[in-house]
Amino acid sequence: MKRTILISATLFLILLSSGKAQINLIGAATPNTGGIEIVTWDALDSSSAESYATNLTGYYLTSSVFDAYNGKYYLAGLTETSQGLFSFNTRTLEQNITGYTSFSNITEIDMSSGKIYNITADSLEYYSVNEYDIETGEDSLLGVIYEP
Repeated sequence: MKRTILISATLFLILLSSGKAQINLIGAATPNTGGIEIVTWDALDSSSAESYATNLTGYYLTSSVFDAYNGKYYLAGLTETSQGLFSFNTRTLEQNITGYTSFSNITEIDMSSGKIYNITADSLEYYSVNEYDIETGEDSLLGVIYEP
């Protein structure tokens, strides 16, 4: 019995140590050549880094989020001619930019619902709370906050 437990424990440790890490990272970077690249890498493995060129010329800092359920990385980006919500699919490497431009310093992306929630100042003391569905492109007003 002791031998069976010892062999099982040894096999478990060998399998555990040979498994690949599941932590993958993604971000936007500005290379020396200019423009913006999307960079992916595995945690604790700098040799796994891969870069993908984009047509972005800039992006809003702290405006990105990774949706692990569908493998998409979202970023508020700028090109030479437009700005909007940039998406990069890590599975297909497809890139897209939509016309969503309502980012503010109070913007959150809910990864479980795929929606963006945003608070903007409409006028003095009035703030709008909006919801944007990334998949359908539908933008809707949830309500207005009055804060004197």
